[in-house]
Amino acid sequence: MKENIVQKLTSKDDKYACAFTDRIVAESHDTDEWYEYFEDVASLLDHPKSLVRNRALYILAANAQWDEEILTKQLALTNSVVFAVEPNESMLKQAHKHLQGEKVTIMKGTAENIPLKEHSVDAVFAGQAFHWFDPLLFRKECKRILYQGKPVVLVWNRKLPGEMEDARKRIVNSYEHTIDSFHCSWNEREEGISAFFHGKFEKLSFPNDLVERREEFIGRTLSASHAVETSASEIDAYLADWNSYFDAFQQDGIITIKNETVAFIGIIHDR
Repeated sequence: MKENIVQKLTSKDDKYACAFTDRIVAESHDTDEWYEYFEDVASLLDHPKSLVRNRALYILAANAQWDEEILTKQLALTNSVVFAVEPNESMLKQAHKHLQGEKVTIMKGTAENIPLKEHSVDAVFAGQAFHWFDPLLFRKECKRILYQGKPVVLVWNRKLPGEMEDARKRIVNSYEHTIDSFHCSWNEREEGISAFFHGKFEKLSFPNDLVERREEFIGRTLSASHAVETSASEIDAYLADWNSYFDAFQQDGIITIKNETVAFIGIIHDR
C-alpha cells in the first residue's frame, strides 16, 4: 500500500516533515523504492510554501539517478509541461526520436536565447551542460523566463577519483590534440556555479555508478564530448585504447564505473 507522501511532506509539523524528507533522501541513495512517488512529489513544486517546494526538489534530485532515460524524460514523467531547448540540429532529431510520445515540447534555442515568454516556467534544469554556457547571459535568461522565486537546477554525472578515473584521463588527454572539446577541473566548475548563484545554492550528491557491457560502454564513450570522430585517422587506436580500458577493469563482461549524480539548486537573486 502506497504511503500518503504528499500529506506527510506538507504536514503542519515542519520538524516531522523535514525528518521525513531527510529519510527519503537518505534511503534514495541506495534504493529506488521511493521512485514510484515521483509524480506525487513533483506535484509539490507548485506548493505555495517554499519549504515544501524545497523538500520536493531534494527528493526529485535524489531519485533522478533511478531513471535510465535522459533528464528531459524524467521531467516528463511528472506530467508537468516540459520544454526541451537544444541548439544542435542532429541532437534535435535525436530528441524527437527518443522523446516521441512524451509530453515534451522540443524547441531550437540556446541557453543564452531561450525561446520562452517572460515569467512562464516554474523551474529551469540543465543536465551536463552549464559549463558550455555564457553564465551571465544564461542567468539573465533564467531570471526572465522563471516565475519569481523559482529554482534553477544544474545537474552533472561525475566520475569519482581513483584508479579507473586516472586511467580514463590518461586516454582522454592523449587524444586532446585531435578534438575540439572543453575541459576544466571540478573545482573550477564549482567556482563558476557559485558565481552564477552568487554563493547561495544547495548542493546534493548521490551515488550513481555506471554499470555497462562492452557495447554500451563503447557506445557511450563515442558519444562523449571528448570522443574522436569516427572518420578520424586515429579512430582505430582510440577504440583499441578504450577496449583495453574495459578489459582492465571489467568483471564477468561488466564494467562498473564509480560515478555520482550532483545537483546544484538555487534561486536567481539580484546581488
